[in-house]
Amino acid sequence: MCYVFIDESGVTASEAKQKYFILSMAISKNKGFIDDLIFSIRDECIRKGKPIVNHKEIKYHDISRFQKEIVVQRINLKYKNFYIAFTDIESSHKSISEGKQENLVQSMIISAMLGDLFSTEVFKKDDTVRIIMDEKLPIEYQRIIRDFVAKIRKSKKGISVEAKSSRRERGIQLADILAGAFREKLTKKSDLFQIDHTHVFNVTIPEERLMKVSRPRK
Repeated sequence: MCYVFIDESGVTASEAKQKYFILSMAISKNKGFIDDLIFSIRDECIRKGKPIVNHKEIKYHDISRFQKEIVVQRINLKYKNFYIAFTDIESSHKSISEGKQENLVQSMIISAMLGDLFSTEVFKKDDTVRIIMDEKLPIEYQRIIRDFVAKIRKSKKGISVEAKSSRRERGIQLADILAGAFREKLTKKSDLFQIDHTHVFNVTIPEERLMKVSRPRK
């Protein structure tokens, strides 16, 4: 069994005025390892005299700067099996920067990441893959992900996609931390996060794709 946890940082809606939309995937063949990693982060914060108040989950944007340093340093030391994709909203086509293509942008980022991910040796062809995304992501993403992965693998066998609460799935908490830490690195707010550039995808949305999707049906 191979687990893939998905979460995001940011939105593409214009009123949010966020430069980047970021999607992260945390991968593990041992779910217990991720649980232990989150527990060790909490224990380290307690040991340093800065316990995380929220006992149900770790949300990166809710913790203090000092706690973020502890969290990121722990991940740098213990965990490398993740992938991150992002797109620059401000520099994109007008229909994206104005928030008119939110679902399209996010689904294309997901597809771009999955396409690269499943073409590598991260997953063997006979692996059973359980993909768990944050329940706050649109439910249609479950279908997008399931269909895309099935197309790549030429079979729907051994693929499950579901949405769960981040309070119940520590893997989603880890994906949230990865996305938040990468945003701070991308925006030069912090250089703590160490990431291999081969694990980062800069997704651009071609204008002709937008025009094709945006064209009204007759």
